[in-house]
Amino acid sequence: MTGDADRDRERGEWAGQGSIGIVVGVRPRTVLGSVRKVPPHPVGSGRHCMTSLNTEERALNAAEIEMVNETRPPAIERKTREELKALVHRLRQAHSKALDISNRQQREMRGKAAPHGATPARENAGTVAKAQALQEAIQRVDQELSKRDAAETGRP
Repeated sequence: MTGDADRDRERGEWAGQGSIGIVVGVRPRTVLGSVRKVPPHPVGSGRHCMTSLNTEERALNAAEIEMVNETRPPAIERKTREELKALVHRLRQAHSKALDISNRQQREMRGKAAPHGATPARENAGTVAKAQALQEAIQRVDQELSKRDAAETGRP
């Protein structure tokens, strides 16, 4: 069984449940205190982001989704340098706001701060997911700007 799991892992497939009831080739991911099993991403699959599109759609509002979608190919490649700089500025503002809200919610959950609303925050997983998605979008824009700088100057 172990040989089959290793072979599946090498091919980029996940083996599922083994004959002895142990899940092989699967890495646990903690979500809101529970553990769920997700298949490992095969090497070279292009999956570098921590957040999935479904998670982003749940965490972000319509304006933020539009901003994040502008950071993905081919939309990012059509933007000018000035448009990218304006986009990264808006993304950083939204990211900063999400971090501020997340920190406030964490303090409310620990009882260190008064509730912002009628009741104290009980969780902040959505706000953390929002901040993560915005950070990944910022990184994509920064990489595109760096790539353009390297192409213009001829230096990596």
